[in-house]
Amino acid sequence: MAFQEMNEAHFAAALAAAAAASPPPCQAQAVAYDPGTRMVRITLTPLCTLSFHRDLFTEWCDSSDAQLAAIRLSARHDAIMLDDHDVQIDLAGVLRDQLPKSFLSFLLAQRGGSATSPAKAQAARRNGALGGRPRKTVAA
Repeated sequence: MAFQEMNEAHFAAALAAAAAASPPPCQAQAVAYDPGTRMVRITLTPLCTLSFHRDLFTEWCDSSDAQLAAIRLSARHDAIMLDDHDVQIDLAGVLRDQLPKSFLSFLLAQRGGSATSPAKAQAARRNGALGGRPRKTVAA
């Protein structure tokens, strides 16, 4: 196979194909560093922004404010990158490690409780054939 030089169009097409094949579980729209507050701001949606103190990321402990000003998102928008230190920090990992475990458990339980399955559908049909959910009786 002959060597083919990679240009911007090839790179963009490869990124699009990878994103379509397996979208990341957590993507951001923007990331920025505020040297005044020493906070890293991650914009997940136009209405949702999370902020973390720079000391949360031990990989950046020796970085200056000027270096952190160059913070950016990865090509797939699923990681925070700082090229000067060759560091990528996974967004899903940041959220997993920083959100309270009880909150994450609640979200997973809520999602699981609303899941549909063939067994649930079959049970609903059986219950419907019997007249559906029993009516509540009024105590006298």
